[in-house]
Amino acid sequence: MERGELLHRIRAERARLDEAMARVSDERMLERDDGTWTGKDHLAHLATWQRVSLARADGTQPEDIADVVRGEYTEDDIDSINQRFHEAARDRSMGDVRSGFTSSYDAICHAVEGLNDGDLGREWLPGHPERGTLAQTIATNTHEHYPDHIWVFETLAGR
Repeated sequence: MERGELLHRIRAERARLDEAMARVSDERMLERDDGTWTGKDHLAHLATWQRVSLARADGTQPEDIADVVRGEYTEDDIDSINQRFHEAARDRSMGDVRSGFTSSYDAICHAVEGLNDGDLGREWLPGHPERGTLAQTIATNTHEHYPDHIWVFETLAGR
């Protein structure tokens, strides 16, 4: 995927996400969706996966997500990784979670703007072409991921 198209898709899906979240008060964001996660938890989850993509794009290894950035997991591990991320963010304030989501979003967009199509076409995990390209991992953790959670904010807005 070309840089311009990737940025367009990220921004378009973020606009849909923002539209849904704009109708949800901070108080409602603390309500549970299905008895497990709050709206705040979903937003923190999205922010963490944006941070994973950012780290893969810029080569950083933040301690709290380094194993995931390096791809040291299998598909079967995703639920336990998400649970770990959830536990790490559970006690953060709503303001901190919103700020973290916005800053990780801004950072990943800025990183993508600085990449060329060749960068985006490289394997994100060298030696493992089955894991896809950098563009694919960014897409998976941004514009393809947002719709998996938009329903939560739409549900909270409708209550």
